[in-house]
Formats: sequence, structure tokens, C-alpha cells
Amino acid sequence: MNSSPSTSEPKIEWELETARQLLRDGRHIKARRHCRNVLARDPDNVQALLLLADGSAASGRASENLDYLKRAMALAPENLDIRVAYAEQLTRQNNFDDAALALEAVLAIDPEHELALTDLAVTMQALGRLQEARKYYEKALALASHDARLNHNYGTLLKQLHDFDGAVDAYRRSILLSPYNEDYRLRLGLALIEKGEFEEAVEHMDVLATQNPNHERCAYYQSYAHMKLGNGTAAAGAADRLLNICGPSSTTYTSIASTYLCAGRPDVTKEACALAFQHSPGNRQALADYAIAHATLDQHDGPTLFDLSSMLAIESVQAPEGYADITEFNQALHDHIRNHPVLDFDRISLSCHHGATSTELFVEPSGPTAPLQAIIRDACRRFRARLGRDAEHPYLAHLPANTHELTLSGWTTILRNQGYQHGHIHAKAWISGVYYVSLPEVMKDEASGDEGCIEFGRSPYYYPRGSQGGIEVVRPREGQLLLFPSYFLHRTLPFVGRQDRVTIAFDFLAQSVQ
Repeated sequence: MNSSPSTSEPKIEWELETARQLLRDGRHIKARRHCRNVLARDPDNVQALLLLADGSAASGRASENLDYLKRAMALAPENLDIRVAYAEQLTRQNNFDDAALALEAVLAIDPEHELALTDLAVTMQALGRLQEARKYYEKALALASHDARLNHNYGTLLKQLHDFDGAVDAYRRSILLSPYNEDYRLRLGLALIEKGEFEEAVEHMDVLATQNPNHERCAYYQSYAHMKLGNGTAAAGAADRLLNICGPSSTTYTSIASTYLCAGRPDVTKEACALAFQHSPGNRQALADYAIAHATLDQHDGPTLFDLSSMLAIESVQAPEGYADITEFNQALHDHIRNHPVLDFDRISLSCHHGATSTELFVEPSGPTAPLQAIIRDACRRFRARLGRDAEHPYLAHLPANTHELTLSGWTTILRNQGYQHGHIHAKAWISGVYYVSLPEVMKDEASGDEGCIEFGRSPYYYPRGSQGGIEVVRPREGQLLLFPSYFLHRTLPFVGRQDRVTIAFDFLAQSVQ
């Protein structure tokens, strides 16, 4: 690092060393005073300017920090570390474009500047230029493969790029290099859960729980992963620990409810659901498990929670204005989905197998989804009116009376040959539904049985037995719209066929839910 010859003067050296010590002790004002004393004698002292920049950054004076770094760069243009520090300050101010330019200028001089490569990878990632970020991450890793943080950050990028196997490998390397880092191990465990690799996920969550028994997110996902493996006792133990860590809440009680149902204790589940309702009236996760526990215990008191005859709406949609018939409308929807410039299907869906689930569908350009949204909203309004209000019913008592209070969100699911979705609910929604755009030929032949149909009420595979009060299969048709309470468990049954099964699923969410 350059400095002027006058830094050899004993007084200046003492001032600089004192300023460094004061900065280490967090005494920024006094440190700045000593640095200014140096600059009064030697206005071009680079070390004093850098110390002032550090002090300004530590005390939240971002603009001053940039000014000092600019002066230092002008005095020592060959010092690339100062340029990188300047770029890092720009990123802290979310000025990623200028930071990228500064870092690219560094790499133009030194293509193997390790810190510049790393910072530029992160900057490109923040700018959404993911393929460029990948290039810089890989160059940085070629120089510093032993860097745990670099491997971890590379994993986050690969996950954004939907390279889930690569992301898990990168997270594994970060753990090998830094085995006691809780954030790295948690990130690996979550990625494994998203991939459905629950056994390895449990191993890492168990290690993390041993390292930090009070780790809240670890306890939650540890209980979830154990439950997915059918380890009810272990899952319930983790849920109990979550309650001890976090205290009473709808999250802790719904976790207890689910895990004790997995452990074969529906009586505990009912008690936990009742407590969850106290914190979150109408909680859909609690409603889903309460219905199973109630049916498993074969209890007939209280309101009926699962009744397709009164709580499922099936409507045949009429083609909106501008379309000759429903076939033409569905074809327009099909083409819109396939050619949408924003829609993204390339991601993991925990419930979807041999198929793909999209990101948010109801975005611009909306095309034929605009009239479909109007159709869905009208159908939901009629459905809500039909459900009525019941002060004694844990769902109907809290379901918003006016559907205008709910936000509509939609997405597309495309299932291929042997595709299916396993049982799930939509815990953040109040009313859910699906519109059938196109169905494989096998679903149009009733002689084919239940292939591709939607089934309601069946308990998840990791619960020992039971249903929400019955299991019913519905055979949909193209152009049909289904609406149902979001806590109803539902799944699609596998089918064999060369045509895709294309649907638009949707949720009506409370407006505070994003």
C-alpha cells in the first residue's frame, strides 16, 4: 500500500498506530482526530485516508467513506485493493452497476485478483446476471477452492440457476471446510429437504441440534424432516423442543399437532390444534390436522370439517367474449402458458412428480388469463356465499365474508406421463381451486378408472392411518373449475399417456400474505 515518504516521521507513525488501535476498540471519533492530524502534516497520506474510510464505514457515514476511498485511489492508482474496497462500499449502498464497473476495471489489470473475482460474482448475482456470476464464481473457486464462504455463496447461485444437485454439492463442500458454521449446515439441510433427501437432511439437522440445541429453524426443519421419514417420536421430540425455544405460537402448536399425528397420538394433535386456533383463528394447517385427528378418533361431536357435498364447487366455464367456444379459449390459455416471457417452470416443487410447476401466472402480459381471473373471482364469490357463516365452525367463523378482501394468486402445473402430485394443502390460503386447461385422452375415458383424477381427504403417507373424514375422487373435465377450502388435503393420481395434463391452480390469500 502506498504512502508518502513523510510517514517515516515518528509523530506520524505514532498517530497512525494510535488511530488503528482506537478503531479496533470502536472509538471512531478519537481515531478520526488522529488521522486528521496526520493529514494536516501530510495531505497525501494514503494510510490516513484509508483509516478514515474504515472509521466512516464503521460509524455509518457511507458517503464520507466513498470520498476518502476516492482520494486514496487517486493517490495510489496502482493499488487494486483500494479499488476493491471502493467497489465493496458501492455494493453496501446497493449501487451494484457502478460496483461491477469498478471490479471489472480491477480484473482488466489483474485477471486473477481473488477478492475482485469473488466480489464481482456476488455483484453479478445481485444484478440478476446469473450466468456471468457463475463464470466469476468458478474463476474464484479455481484460485480458492478451500474458501468455505465462497463455496456456500456459489451454492446459493446454483440454486437460483435451478442446479439443485450442484447447489447441494457446493453446500457440502462448505460444511467440510467449516463444519461448525451453523448457517452453512442449515442451508445444506434445507436444500436436501427441498430435494426430498430427508435422511441426509436429518443427519445434518441432528448435528446442528447438537451444536446448538436452541436453534429455532433447526428444530422446526428437524421435526419436519423426521416426520417425512415417518419418525414420529423423533419428530415430536423436535417439535417439543421448538415450543421450549420459541414459546407458544401458532407455528409451534401446528408443528406439535402434525408430528404427534405422525407419532400416532391424535389426542395430543387435537389439543395442540385447539391451542393453535387461539393464536391463529382458522389456521388452515391446524384445520387439516384437526380434521384427521377428529376422524381418526371416530368422534362425531362438533361441526363437520370435511364434507365435499357442501364444501366443493364444480363449475363448467363458459367461453368469455372473443372466443368461439371453451376449446378455443383453452387453446389460447395453453399457448399463453407455453410462450409466456416471464413464466418459469424450472424449479423444485415438493408436491409435483414427473412434471413442472410454474411461478406466478397472473402477471403481465396477462393475455387470456385476464378473463380467466374474472371468471375465477365470480366463481369464488358464489362459492363463499354458498358456504355461509357458522360461528361454531373453526373455518367458516373466520373465513372472510367478502372475497374482495382476498388476493388471487395462480400458477400452472404441467404433468407428463406417470406424473402426479402427492397430498398437500395450501396453508396460507383461505380458498383454493383449479381450472382444467387440457387433459390427456386417458382421463376422458371413464373405463380407465381414476387415472389423472383429483382425490380429496386422504392423510399424508407419513401419518399412520386415517383421512379427513372420507376419501373421494373427482374426475374433472376440460373447461371445469373446482373450488374448495384450502385445508382440504388433495392430490392427483398418476396417469399413463403421451398428452400433458395442464391445469391452472389458484389461491385466495389474505391480503397481508405475500
